[in-house]
Amino acid sequence: MAERRIRVPADKVDFIESMLKTAKGPFELKAQVLSFAASYGAKYGERLSITKASSGESIRYGVFAGEKLDTLINLLAITHMGDPNVLARSEEMEDLRATIFEEFANSGLSLLEEKLKGEVKYTPALLLMLKDVQVPGDEVESLVGIF
Repeated sequence: MAERRIRVPADKVDFIESMLKTAKGPFELKAQVLSFAASYGAKYGERLSITKASSGESIRYGVFAGEKLDTLINLLAITHMGDPNVLARSEEMEDLRATIFEEFANSGLSLLEEKLKGEVKYTPALLLMLKDVQVPGDEVESLVGIF
């Protein structure tokens, strides 16, 4: 069985690139950008199908696993489906988990792109967004002043 790759929406490639540290954002890896976007999409959006995946931009599942982001993929799937059987080790369930993640990421990318429009640097804006959803006791407030 070939390793599943996480698809990247073709219309979001430039925005994903802009979220990296080498541009205006705080992330080192595209897998981190997609994971943040998937979390944001799961909280504030809904699953949004990828109409056209970027050719050559997909990310090996192993990159997510290496960064311990595969746990997020599994959590989103089980939370969304409400069925622990979605964690089964089968090609069908692995594909379903990946698709759920991709669609939440696509939704989150759309929402974030709109919210960050016009920002010169994304890191301060993202930290302020996190502060808005801060749980008492989190350290987000102290980080906002750093950037």
